[in-house]
This record gives sequence, structure tokens and C-alpha cells, in this order.
Amino acid sequence: MLNTDFLNLVYFNNSIQNYLISFSLFIGLFIVFRFFRIIIIDKLKVLFEKTKNDFDDLIIDLISGVSKFFYWFISFFIALKLLNISENFYYFLDKIFIILVTYEIVILLSEMVNYFVKKLSERKDNSSKVAFYAIGKIVKWIIWIGAILTILSNFGVNITALAAGLGVGGIAIAFAFQSILKDLFSYFTILLDKPIKIGDYIYIGDKKGKVQSIGVKTTRLEAVDGEEIIIANDLITGTDFRNFGKTKHRRIVYNIGVAYDTPVKKLKKLKEKLIKIFESFGEEKVILHRCHLRSLSESSMDYEIVFHIPVRDYDLYMDINEEINLKILELFEKEKVEIPFPTRTIYNRGG
Repeated sequence: MLNTDFLNLVYFNNSIQNYLISFSLFIGLFIVFRFFRIIIIDKLKVLFEKTKNDFDDLIIDLISGVSKFFYWFISFFIALKLLNISENFYYFLDKIFIILVTYEIVILLSEMVNYFVKKLSERKDNSSKVAFYAIGKIVKWIIWIGAILTILSNFGVNITALAAGLGVGGIAIAFAFQSILKDLFSYFTILLDKPIKIGDYIYIGDKKGKVQSIGVKTTRLEAVDGEEIIIANDLITGTDFRNFGKTKHRRIVYNIGVAYDTPVKKLKKLKEKLIKIFESFGEEKVILHRCHLRSLSESSMDYEIVFHIPVRDYDLYMDINEEINLKILELFEKEKVEIPFPTRTIYNRGG
């Protein structure tokens, strides 16, 4: 007959029988946890195959991402509850348990942040994607800070006093870096609200140029003469400015005067030929609205021509405008029409 007396032998306040039961529970729990995890994943895969979204893939990845060590420790932690162990050791295990659970929660939340950032940034321009990814990093930092504070609180650290100390220090840091923080928030505002983008031609104060890059602190413009202009981001978000990059078309009021000695018959033909010049560009380049002999001023008879150039690119607009000017000059030269300088005739009466 099997002698089981050895099972009653006691080592470190626990019998061999208790050790065996605890060990069996440990192995059993680990197998159950692992098996349960596999079963859940298999069932979810079958269920999620019927869906069209990819959120189900995230759930499977989160379940699959739980480390084996976590299962080992949970099984070990529960199994040890059957043994008579010192309170200090239990205290130590409790703290490790809190750290592991907090870590797994942080990883889970971080993966969810990555998922939602990716979804929100889809079909967005590059600047919006940069902003979303930057915000995602900030959110993940907040999650980690919250996790660390939770762990410290469970280790007996006075979080209220710590937060008060950090608050005072944070105020001092905020004052020291006030300008940098202002530019940083302005950077996110520019990326998300998109008042400007790369390639836009803007007028801001006495500065104007094409946007070359949008940095964390500054935005760089290229002036017409090639000069690089650097402006702070908070100037863009805190100041009214003109953005020609948003312009779908440009309305131009064109005024040109001719000399008073030009015959009326020629004036009528001149109007017809001016209209033909604008129509010759086609509506994809120039849309003419009206052309009239508007006024008789002191030194000239003035035509007013109103037209649109349906382009956003400033350089292309200037090219078309230049071509219009050259064609009008060629027309006046051919028709021998004089563009007068402002003159004044003074009559003296002899005494």
C-alpha cells in the first residue's frame, strides 16, 4: 500500500500536499488561460470574417498580444494563495501584479490610440497626418504618465503632494517656455485647421511669399526675389492675412487710358479689338465680364475692363497678366493709339 505520510511533512510552514496542490493549480490555471485565449481567438476569427470593418482585427491583435509571462504570473499569483506565506512576500507579489496589469492596460490603450489615429488620418493630406500622429504620441505619453502615477500611488507615494509639486514646477516651466508652447500649439492649429499649406502664396503684414515649409516653431516663405522669410507660427494663427493659395479665381479690374486726339470711330473699333484679345485666351485662362469706355478724365479717355483669371497658382496668374499687357501694347502700337502721360496746360493772361 502506498505510503502517503510524506505528504504531511511540513517545510516553510506548508505541507508537501499543499505544495503539490498549489503547483497543480498553477499548471492547470496556465493551461486553462492559454486554452481559453486560443478558443476565444478562433471563435472571434469565425465571427469577424462576416464583418467588413477592421476593428475586429484590432480586438484579435489585442488578445494575441497579451504576453505568455502575464499568464504565467497570474497562474502563479493565484496558486500561491493556497500557501501560508509571509505577508511581506504577498505584498511584493501584489505590487508586481499591479505593475503587470497596468502595463498590459497601457499597451492595450496605446494600440487603440494607434488604430484610431490611423483611421482618422486616412484620406487626409500630409499635414493633417503629421498632426494626428503627433497628437497620438501626446495621448500615449498621457496614458504612460497616468499609469506611472497609478503604480506610485499603490506603492504608497502621496500623489496629491507630488502633483502639487509638479504643478508649481509646471507653472515655472510654462512661463519659461511660454513662447515655445505658443508656437507648438499654433503648429497643431495650422496642421489641423489648415489656414495655409505648402505652396500657398500669402501676404502677412509686410511679408509675402510662397509657403515652403511648416515647422514646429516657424513657417518659411520664399519671396518673389528668392529671399527666405521666416515667421513664427503664432503670427499666422493670431494675425489676419491674405492667402492667395485658396483663391479659385482672381478678379481683375483693368484700367487703361487713351489720348483725347483718338477718333471716336477708332475708339469703337479699339473696344472690339480689346474684347477679342481677352477672348483669344479661352475661358480656361481668362473670363471677360465687361469692357467699357468708363470715363473722360483730365488727361485721358479711360477704358475699364473687368475679367477673371480662373487659376490658383500665383506665378501662372502673373504669366497670363503679363501676356495680356503685351498684347494690349502691341494693339496700341499697331493702331497708333497713344497712352497719354498726365499733363496740365496752363494759360497765362498778359497784363
